[in-house]
Amino acid sequence: MKRNIGNILTSLFLFFLAGLCEIGGGYLVWLWLREDMSWILGIIGGFVLFAYGIIPTFQPSHFHRIYAAYGGIFIIMAIGLGLVIRKNSSRWVRYFRYNTCNYWSHSDILYA
Repeated sequence: MKRNIGNILTSLFLFFLAGLCEIGGGYLVWLWLREDMSWILGIIGGFVLFAYGIIPTFQPSHFHRIYAAYGGIFIIMAIGLGLVIRKNSSRWVRYFRYNTCNYWSHSDILYA
């Protein structure tokens, strides 16, 4: 498969979109079940999580590479969302941030 900037940008966009769907859908279900909000949020969250399952099929590479690389992007997005909501950086966040960057420096994400 030819690796060009278009494939890389498409992959990064789809990773970002999948991350938003996974985090957003999970958060909507969380609000429904843990915060006693409307069941409609749970239904919407379920549909968003279903979309998260479909989005990776549009990636221009193989399944195992996509999910291995997506793991790093999801960690970055989840930590970023936690930093925005909680507005602090705990010892564990710094630990995961370091290890995520270490993972990316040894990953073949740009060739996914």
